[in-house]
Amino acid sequence: MIRLWGTTRDIGPSRARERAISAEAEVMRDILGAVPDPIFVLSEAGLVLATNAAAERALGGSGLLGAPFDSLAATRQAFARLCSAALEDSEAETELALREPDHPARPGFSGSR
Repeated sequence: MIRLWGTTRDIGPSRARERAISAEAEVMRDILGAVPDPIFVLSEAGLVLATNAAAERALGGSGLLGAPFDSLAATRQAFARLCSAALEDSEAETELALREPDHPARPGFSGSR
């Protein structure tokens, strides 16, 4: 590639890195797709960034991306509880329940179980 000022730049190494990262991401998508349990990738703010097929089946379809995790959970303050459990130095389990697919949560409300 020749730039406007006449210098050249070899973009081969960056293209190779890009292809390697893309291949790794594809392998991870295949693995996550095969897991039978719902998996959510969440942002620091608790928004759903990615899910696997089991999560979409459990909650009745698509439209999960960008949704607050608390709106998908039947457990009150699910995201806060999840964050707290992740930061603890314990191997104890934290129980969270997802809402029923036929009963969407009202905006701003998380039920409890």
